[in-house]
Amino acid sequence: MTTLTDTEVRSALAAVASAAGLQLGQPVGASAVAAAPGPFITREVAGPGGSPSLVVAVRDAMSEGSEDLCLALIQAVTDGLDGAEGSPVATGSELVGRFATPFDAVALSDGDVVHALVLRGQDRRGGAVAASGPGGAGASGLEQLEAAQAMAGFDKLVNVALEVSVELGRTRVTLADVLEYDVGSVVELEQAAGAPVDIRVNGTLLAHGEVVLIDDEYAVRITAIVDNGGS
Repeated sequence: MTTLTDTEVRSALAAVASAAGLQLGQPVGASAVAAAPGPFITREVAGPGGSPSLVVAVRDAMSEGSEDLCLALIQAVTDGLDGAEGSPVATGSELVGRFATPFDAVALSDGDVVHALVLRGQDRRGGAVAASGPGGAGASGLEQLEAAQAMAGFDKLVNVALEVSVELGRTRVTLADVLEYDVGSVVELEQAAGAPVDIRVNGTLLAHGEVVLIDDEYAVRITAIVDNGGS
């Protein structure tokens, strides 16, 4: 199979999409692929290590034209149909699960509904993909999906309000000392002059910083992040 550049692949796919009355979208992530409704008709070209190098998936909902579109898409980016095996797949998540290596994906839609997906395994010189953390460059298709789903869940929390406080210092005094406090009293802190201040989020120490003045208002520049042992 001839290796095409990303630009050549998109150009070829755009021509097929236009002929089918569809639009070629921007690259999509594993979570978008997993959420795509099926069932699909697929054509797959095997790659090294049991992971496909190319998968084309077209929704059955396109009726009689689905198989023709599937064949046209895979022919557009390969030398032909040699080695392109066909099989059904129930869901988008099963498409993601076919890849043991990272992949790129683009969707063909009518502007609202995704009618086809083209997934290509990312090219790795030497054939091996270095292991890395979830969702990273060496993540498998399933790891990409899990990372994307985790981020999707996290997105629901990003608007939760948190209280940020800056602590200049602390001290311990007796009740008798407190009773003597009045306007003009000086409270000495157990903090050296010029020492970093503590930045707390909901009472938990997050970072250290230095007090600065911005437009006649106090602010804090973070100078160090506190390692809380992953808690």
